[in-house]
Amino acid sequence: MELKSDIDRISKVIEDYGQGVFGKLGVDHVRKWLDQFENNHDVIAYETANILEKYYVTEKNMKDFSKIVIDCIREKLNDDFTIIETQGQKKSQTLIIDFIKKNGLSSEFFDTEEPKKNIIYLDDFVFSGNTLQSDLRTWLGENLNVKNSIVRILTIGKYNYEANRQVKYLEGLFKERKIEFTIESLETFCFSDNFQLNSNSLNNEIIDMYICNNLGGARVPPRVRGGYLITDRTNREIYETEMAKAGIKIINFCREPNKVMKPLGYSYVGLGFGGALFSYRNCPNTAPLAFWWGDPNPSNNDDNHPFRKWFPLMQRIY
Repeated sequence: MELKSDIDRISKVIEDYGQGVFGKLGVDHVRKWLDQFENNHDVIAYETANILEKYYVTEKNMKDFSKIVIDCIREKLNDDFTIIETQGQKKSQTLIIDFIKKNGLSSEFFDTEEPKKNIIYLDDFVFSGNTLQSDLRTWLGENLNVKNSIVRILTIGKYNYEANRQVKYLEGLFKERKIEFTIESLETFCFSDNFQLNSNSLNNEIIDMYICNNLGGARVPPRVRGGYLITDRTNREIYETEMAKAGIKIINFCREPNKVMKPLGYSYVGLGFGGALFSYRNCPNTAPLAFWWGDPNPSNNDDNHPFRKWFPLMQRIY
């Protein structure tokens, strides 16, 4: 591990983050973010660089995905499909559909007045799957003529457990209408692993105090993990502990933090979702807070505003 080299690697990946909204995110930006952690800067930089090089979705990835979608569904479904639009502007689904339209797919495949047997739902990621579930429940609830159909969910990336759980839920919900659900994603961005603390990390005083004060003292059992996010067990324990400590520090900046605001990312349970998929368009709030929370220039210009107290690596755009 060489700190300067790893900082350069991080900067190279995220320099176009937000498509220039925050300017070019160079090495000084990365170093300022890194200096906020109390310890283990070398491990944090090294592992962050590794993660971003593997799991940061670029604009090219999104355009390539759009082309794959066109080729795949036209070949396999013989044009017997309808692509649905369920999200508003500035959402990834809208952008993917725009890319698809620019590649020549005619308007007939977006006509939902008489949807075809195969319903195509597109998005970039499935994390908890709440957006997916809400979108499809609403759309199918409004389109009662859809029966004996197959809803094919196509995404760039997904968390396997959560995605499969939502598919089973939707199948049960629309069983009487005989609607099947399938989900497929690019293999590179399919996850069975996320950030979550092991038993040693849970013995940390700061983390233990947070658990006692916010989770009723209940120990949070580590999830079954694939083990490929971090290079080895020692680094994993260090990295996840530092991310959790930083997240707790951020939460303590807030007078009344949102109930879903957890150290390792937004979630209703435990210490957070622990997401490790990122996009050039926006940093998911299911990732650890240390990656994205904060705003160096809050709109009210209040120097004491909580957003001023943490400098984000990839500030959320919306």
